[in-house]
Amino acid sequence: MHAAAPSTAERRAAIAELLAQRAVRSQAELLGLLEERGFGCSQPALSRDLRALGVAKVAGGYQL
Repeated sequence: MHAAAPSTAERRAAIAELLAQRAVRSQAELLGLLEERGFGCSQPALSRDLRALGVAKVAGGYQL
């Protein structure tokens, strides 16, 4: 029996938590951090999540 894949809402909550905890300089870094937490996703999906959360790319990384 396979465990259900994390939902989009769960992944977005994890993104918000990560960005609140630390500076993230690139989408590649964020993808790696999500993977460590069991949230595998593609770069286009991550980009949609960032846009939906209102995350801004600023000098030094991403900011929620």
